[in-house]
Amino acid sequence: TSQPMQATYLFGVLSVEASGIASMEHRCLICDGRLSTCWATRTDGRTVARCRRCGCMCLHPMPTQAEIDSFYENENYYTGNGTSAYSAEYFAHLDSRYEDLSSWPYLQLDRIKTMTGTSAPGRLLEVGCGGALMAACAKRKGWQVLGLDPNPAAAQASARYGVQVITGKLEDADFAGQTFGAIYCNDVIEHLLDPVLAFSRLAELLGPGGILVAATPNGDRALLRRDQWTGFSHSLEHLWYLNSRSLRILSKAVGLEVKAMEQQDLSGGWLRKWIFPRIGLGGIAVIYSAKSREA
Repeated sequence: TSQPMQATYLFGVLSVEASGIASMEHRCLICDGRLSTCWATRTDGRTVARCRRCGCMCLHPMPTQAEIDSFYENENYYTGNGTSAYSAEYFAHLDSRYEDLSSWPYLQLDRIKTMTGTSAPGRLLEVGCGGALMAACAKRKGWQVLGLDPNPAAAQASARYGVQVITGKLEDADFAGQTFGAIYCNDVIEHLLDPVLAFSRLAELLGPGGILVAATPNGDRALLRRDQWTGFSHSLEHLWYLNSRSLRILSKAVGLEVKAMEQQDLSGGWLRKWIFPRIGLGGIAVIYSAKSREA
């Protein structure tokens, strides 16, 4: 008997049987599990697929890179309703945390430094930095810092803290051979077409013993409300809805050791702030992964 011919695509394997009948088996890009291709429908009509194995979700069908680029090239994405994203209120918010040495960026930096096991601060890269709060706080604590953001306005916004920012995308930004002792990647992975490729690039940029901190909205929160989950944005902003399991799989797939995982919820109320993170339904999933010192 003739064996079926197969071709692999971003989200599936197309099998062509000897009879000539083609069928697409949709697979998860992250763990290769089977996808439920219409698990939810957003209010804008776009459907969301969910992996039956790791539970991550993504838009299905996925938009093309050209469509994504066009979305971000629209200045309305950065300015909202005619108001600059880098407003006086925004900078006041950043400044209050920058000045408070007990605020979360400094606590995060202390944790990163403990995980790296080094006595002196090293080099830190903030990916998707915006106003570069984390990089600014790191610089204040003695780190050498660099930011990366696709929006040219981020470089101007970060200049107030003396942080250098490369304007560009993670996949093609030129770091001139630099590696980093810590990479902070907050609310970025869910925007990218290929999170596997993104994690591979982040691992490549880590120096031996370096720590990657990646945070993303926790897609498992959709289990509570499914189609009505407020986390389903009505645009091409979020392509992926990851969870703690998928972050762990991504880290291990690129050779990183998972040091810690946690969930957070910044919303008010004891149920959402204290109970949900403990049962896997926190609003934010965070992973701390390390590169081998022998790498």
